[in-house]
Amino acid sequence: MKKILVLLIGLMLVGCGSKQIENNVSVIVPSGIPLLAVGNLIGTKNVTIEDVNNSSLLVAAMTSKSHDIIVAPLNLGAKAFIEGGSDYQLAGILTFGNTYVITRKTHGLASVSDLSGKSLMAYGQNSTPDIVLKAALAAGSVMANISYQASVNLVLPFFLTNTSDPDDESNCDYPFILAAEPVISALEINYGLELNILDLQDVLESEIARIPQAGVFVNPDSAHPADIDVFLELLQENTEELDDDPDAYAVLIVEKHSYFSNLTAETIARAIPRSHIDYVAVSGDESFLADYFALLNEHNPGILGGSVPEEGFYR
Repeated sequence: MKKILVLLIGLMLVGCGSKQIENNVSVIVPSGIPLLAVGNLIGTKNVTIEDVNNSSLLVAAMTSKSHDIIVAPLNLGAKAFIEGGSDYQLAGILTFGNTYVITRKTHGLASVSDLSGKSLMAYGQNSTPDIVLKAALAAGSVMANISYQASVNLVLPFFLTNTSDPDDESNCDYPFILAAEPVISALEINYGLELNILDLQDVLESEIARIPQAGVFVNPDSAHPADIDVFLELLQENTEELDDDPDAYAVLIVEKHSYFSNLTAETIARAIPRSHIDYVAVSGDESFLADYFALLNEHNPGILGGSVPEEGFYR
């Protein structure tokens, strides 16, 4: 019996050893849900994770080949590849469909048709969230009055016009806003708002099964491809764990980064289910990728120039 136990422990140790990263793997990731998706990998031996708030820094990283792995919006990586500014290859998708329209419970929002003729504040004009919004409105033959800010955080003052009384809408010209996690959960928890929430990925499900957002791009010239493979395995395991138990995951990561502690574990746990975090390795044959690029080229052909990334784009 003791020999069997020793053998089992030995096999377990071999298995754990196979998941070790032997050489440093450098990762750059945008703040927000992508950072949350890698949160429990912060502090992993031989892994350096750098977070940034500006997409131009992700483009610069691709151009300079400064990192082994870059987590970036799929459209950004595809555009850089098509234009010859990057040869980073897409290994997988990390987040999907984190794009919502929200309003207070005092307004109906059962379907996209409820937005007809309404004033809506959105963000990122001509970026993926805006394209998803426009596609959802078009799918329902709905016309809305849309205004824009540069980011979701800049939208909030137009929705939350009285922080002393969050339910006060007397000076609110935009009762509907385009939003994303973790902002939605923060509104619910920090301000006690009761919200109607419309998932635009659900609205477009007949056109695209899943809307890919953050891609995981790999430097093809990295000196340590085997270590990158191990990191990707760990990333997949991490996303499975956070989806299985958001509350436990939130507790694990809340002290690992100031962004997480500022959010609080409660907000992180609330945000995870609606963030659609799910690492999916891709080969280029996935229908949701073709549908996504078709969506971009239909609603804003300027992003990819009407093209689709092909040979060499997928790892």
